Amino acid sequence: MSCVAATVLSVSLCMTLTAKTKRDSIPVRTPFSNAALSLDISTWGAGISAATPVHKNFYLKLSYTALPVFVRTPMSETGFPLAVLPGHKIIEMPAPDTRTALNSHIVRLTADWVPGNEGRSVFYVSGGILFQNSKFLWSTEEYDTDLLKEFGLSDAEINDVHIINDYGEYILGNDSKVESSLHRPNFGLYLGVGLGRPIPKRRVGFRVELGFPIFVGRTARHTDGWVSGNASTILIPLWGKSVENRSVFISPVLSFHVTFKLYNDNIRRKTAETD
Repeated sequence: MSCVAATVLSVSLCMTLTAKTKRDSIPVRTPFSNAALSLDISTWGAGISAATPVHKNFYLKLSYTALPVFVRTPMSETGFPLAVLPGHKIIEMPAPDTRTALNSHIVRLTADWVPGNEGRSVFYVSGGILFQNSKFLWSTEEYDTDLLKEFGLSDAEINDVHIINDYGEYILGNDSKVESSLHRPNFGLYLGVGLGRPIPKRRVGFRVELGFPIFVGRTARHTDGWVSGNASTILIPLWGKSVENRSVFISPVLSFHVTFKLYNDNIRRKTAETD
């Protein structure tokens, strides 16, 4: 019995030492000693980012996110606006051919702080700056030029026709087209919290991040030849009017990342250092 007890005790001791050694094995993260690439999907679109350590608890991260969406609305699915011709004659126009584009590009530079001894925590806090393209959402309405010419209008007169629909009144302009667009601030500050490591311990890792970008500046709406009313139909539900009157506003973003470590880490074993 004593032999069996000694064997069980030895196996238990070996398992304990092995677990402790594995638990105490940590990457040696010195400035630029490793790097990682991440692919992500978020409420901003799809993106890619690169991270590298600048300290055992701090990481530098550069991210790019894009959201290109282009939609063409068939003429049968739009309303039937009115056209005010020279001499104040009003006619009902065929529905316009409408094209809508959402084309967002965002570049973000942040520093991630990972708390805990040697930065081993899976929780991190992120802060930095971001830049984005100004004109990110627009809609173009193209009307039937041939129909207007049937009323004897010249090109110059067509360019002065007023279009009236449920969303406003505007001058038709060149090529019988009207464009409405939204312009947003180019600059913002970024604060966020995340779960997961900027550079994973293994070759592949996962993390989720909730960000709170703070934009500085006003969002403005522009419509060619605008007279009164709102912008085109697509612009209103995607970007509320209340945002236009704010000089500073917050727009939360949630992102999910798959992270790939580029190099094997140097491993320091605390158990070996104490021997």
